[in-house]
Amino acid sequence: MKKLKIVCVFMFAFALFAASSVVGVVAYATQELPEPHMGIQSVRYIDDSDGFRMNQLAEAYYHNFVEMTSDEEAYHIAKVDELLAIECYYERDLRLAEFGVFNLDTHRMEGEFVGIAPMTSPAHVNMERVTVVFDSARREWVLSGRGNWRGHYVRPPTLWWAPRVGDNVNVGSLDYVGILLMDTWGSFNGVSITGGSANFTNGRGANSTATRSHIVSSSGGAVFALQDRLHVTAVRNFVLFANITWYYNAFNFNTTVRFNDAFRNYRGNAVLFYAHTWANAQLTGLSIGATSVSASWSGNNNRFTALSLDTRF
Repeated sequence: MKKLKIVCVFMFAFALFAASSVVGVVAYATQELPEPHMGIQSVRYIDDSDGFRMNQLAEAYYHNFVEMTSDEEAYHIAKVDELLAIECYYERDLRLAEFGVFNLDTHRMEGEFVGIAPMTSPAHVNMERVTVVFDSARREWVLSGRGNWRGHYVRPPTLWWAPRVGDNVNVGSLDYVGILLMDTWGSFNGVSITGGSANFTNGRGANSTATRSHIVSSSGGAVFALQDRLHVTAVRNFVLFANITWYYNAFNFNTTVRFNDAFRNYRGNAVLFYAHTWANAQLTGLSIGATSVSASWSGNNNRFTALSLDTRF
């Protein structure tokens, strides 16, 4: 236990150093970045092509099922979602186990985020591989993913006049976060999505949460739509311009999608999906192929989409 704490403390200290190194002033404004800044993660594969490990994990803890009231169920799901966002994977898995949630261990993060993917681009975003866990208390499979911006790339409108402290300014139209299932096969009989959510967080308030999916398909995953905003914390007015300080509510993003127990017989690759807009672009549909995802949009081209590397389930 002492060794695990030392590892987590080291990762936390490194994350603080990384966050502090990217704070800066952009001509007329400064963005306050959250702390800690997400670190670097590494991955290894475990082949589960025959589904043996998913069934083995489910059967080992199947007896943990708990009859819950609606309030108890809501608390349990919210707490599991909260724990899945913990940066230190050793601490996360230990605390999840207290709630009867166990990692399939299709990968073990130990310290490489993979980026893919205002004027911004996918290169400005870190994307983590999807984590697959079995929630034995609910007999459900939970797929989660998270990512973050690499620095202060999102900026206020250049013609924004007379900002005030406390103002919240939308950055374009809605952004989108979700889990997509690609190259799927196996039995889909009885598989259904039982819930899910997506969150934008900064650690300083003005966060956003979505629990109703924008695009959903039990065979293809779910995507949630949220509004990203700039929150003004300080203003210095001059004759022709204002020097402002702000923070971005969507600096960190995460999502979870829950499936019923029939999901254990389904096979494929899960990826984290993220789409950012900075004008009036709106996502209208997704076409999911074996190795690629095609997005349909209305509005202009001021947007980008990003996918993480895949996780086999």
